[in-house]
Amino acid sequence: LLLLAGILVLTGCSSKVYLENEAEYQARSDQYVQMLASTDKTSLEAEIESLDSHFEDFEQQVELYPYIGGTGQKFGFTADAYLSMLKSYEANLDEFGAYVGVKEYEGATEDSDGNITYSAVYEFEDHDMRLSLAYDQDNVITTATLDPIYSTGEIAQKAALNTLIGMGSVFVVLIILCFLISCF
Repeated sequence: LLLLAGILVLTGCSSKVYLENEAEYQARSDQYVQMLASTDKTSLEAEIESLDSHFEDFEQQVELYPYIGGTGQKFGFTADAYLSMLKSYEANLDEFGAYVGVKEYEGATEDSDGNITYSAVYEFEDHDMRLSLAYDQDNVITTATLDPIYSTGEIAQKAALNTLIGMGSVFVVLIILCFLISCF
């Protein structure tokens, strides 16, 4: 009975939410991925370096964007989220390869505070990418994650390598200890 109750509680935690304006979330996700894919590595590194070195100024510009830009609309990201999106893409750029297109829109989930997380999978030549954007109540992106999607074989290979390195280092230390003890 407890197991059944636990399963029912956990299934409710990640239920998908129907959004009336889902096309808007899809368009924004597509726009950001296409912007990233069209930026070369040198320009991306230069922009990250520039934003990192003048982060306080960038943060202030994001807060004042409706007034500076004259549009009356907020910048679509928080300063942290925008910079983390750029850094995440730059860190995984070699894993992705060239951009191919949209693979699947996974949909949205909503937390208890009303924040929405929208996820989509994009196809790249080497590995697909999952983009998850967390929106607050003002529809501003507070968190952006870009993760490569690995095949089961690649995950198993990395796990085997980690196991081999971990166990190998333990046995090397044990052999060294045996040698030291035998010297006494």
